[in-house]
Amino acid sequence: MKISICVPFYGVEKYIERCARSVLEQTYPNIEYVFVNDCTGDRSLEILFEVINDYPIKKLSVKIISHKCNRGIAAARNTALENCTGDFMMFVDSDDYLEEKAVELLVSKQQETNADIVSGNAFRETKEGKELIIEPDYKDKDEMIIDCIKPTLNHVLWRRLIRLSLYRNHNIAFIEGVNVGEDWQVMPQLVYYADKIAKIDDVIYHYNCMNEGSYMSQKKTGYNRTMMLQDISSIDVLENFFANKETMFLAAVRNMKASYLCWYLGKAFKFRNSKDYNYIAQKISEMDISSRSYIGWDNPKAFFVNRNYYIRKLYEFFI
Repeated sequence: MKISICVPFYGVEKYIERCARSVLEQTYPNIEYVFVNDCTGDRSLEILFEVINDYPIKKLSVKIISHKCNRGIAAARNTALENCTGDFMMFVDSDDYLEEKAVELLVSKQQETNADIVSGNAFRETKEGKELIIEPDYKDKDEMIIDCIKPTLNHVLWRRLIRLSLYRNHNIAFIEGVNVGEDWQVMPQLVYYADKIAKIDDVIYHYNCMNEGSYMSQKKTGYNRTMMLQDISSIDVLENFFANKETMFLAAVRNMKASYLCWYLGKAFKFRNSKDYNYIAQKISEMDISSRSYIGWDNPKAFFVNRNYYIRKLYEFFI
């Protein structure tokens, strides 16, 4: 069984060597390596070539595709998928890295279970140390779909082996330009179409949270309207996908959307951005009653009639 490991990269000269060596030193023998250079302006590509030269046998299985201009992580993921030829694939973020037996362990579980998606555990690495991320024991794939809809690390693409045909048979792709939550857009869709899921109890992946240039690091600092709009776009993708499917999934998406809008409302209030505060408030006011009730706000007109009421509700929600 052939596995495609996909590594989009941009601006990661501090991390690309560790990442590349971790994928090239996998113990599983039948792997192709698909690196996508999103027009990086640093030495990432040069360093990658140097690393690949240290593995002359593996070099024959390496593809490097370069974008002519920087298009973002979503477009880079699409380019990687378009160039995969494996039966299964996995994404590795270019500032992260794999355990040496990661692919071998995932493939072994897949062959044992015939699962379409096999997940493993990871370490979240920060300046304070390591935090274990454990894949939940889902009773069925419906429970996993609900969990992937939530804004947690359970909707990530990394640390998973995924059957490539799930993407191709169902036309699942990333929305170019939406570079925050791009995995959030697709993971629930992939699980929805999977016939079977499985997990292993091993740590196979290292999630690096110390790259200040990553999209997620940028998102967590200050107030960024572009990222807010991209998050909302990702949620809208899921809302449209589940619109004509089981009601429990659509309800979960809408409740999550209400929660996220609530979070961004708090951001807009904190940074005194009245324009965005009113924009987000209007979006919540347009939501269905059950979603507004989910966040405890049953009177959308209060956004505009009595702002203090909503500020109080906002703090109650976060506390």
